[in-house]
Amino acid sequence: MKLFLSIAILTIFTSTTFSATLLKSVAPGGKIEFQAIGRPSMLKIKGEGTGATADLSVVDQKISGDIKFDLNLLYTGIALRDEHMKEKYLQVKEKDFGTAVLSFKQFQIPLGWSAQDPKVGSWTFQATLRLHGVEKVITGSYAIGSKKMDTVAKFDIKLTDYAIDIPTYLGVKVADVVNVTVEFPEMKIIESSAPAKK
Repeated sequence: MKLFLSIAILTIFTSTTFSATLLKSVAPGGKIEFQAIGRPSMLKIKGEGTGATADLSVVDQKISGDIKFDLNLLYTGIALRDEHMKEKYLQVKEKDFGTAVLSFKQFQIPLGWSAQDPKVGSWTFQATLRLHGVEKVITGSYAIGSKKMDTVAKFDIKLTDYAIDIPTYLGVKVADVVNVTVEFPEMKIIESSAPAKK
């Protein structure tokens, strides 16, 4: 009898499954916007680019995964400035410098969140940003607008934290802090399950 109970308990534990919600960006992907203000503030540089991808999973109210963006797709509207930004400052042609990666590792999301009711008001997030060969933990805010998983995240970065030279344009130096916005108009939501780790 004891042997039977032991086998039954072992079977229950090894066959237990957990549900995961997978969140994937929908083509053409997310939009990145940034703003850098000069010193003095007469100069404001705004840039944007599309094509950010999200590959995330939510398990037990914790989100993990990556948001990636090809820095070659950034533009500011002035070709020469774009060339300097990418080649001189971001150095996109260097190994692993061409892509920015925002990584989440079991970040706790609001209790009660579900794929059926994904809307979230303004909430604080923490993630690791890999940029210009440097990884730093950043904090920002995000909001989810509807069941389409339309998501907006905002955060600031210090260029010097990522060993990026502070740009100078027309004799005006850009401030060290750059404001970044990441926006996904829609994400695909996939419900799945997988065996629990033994």
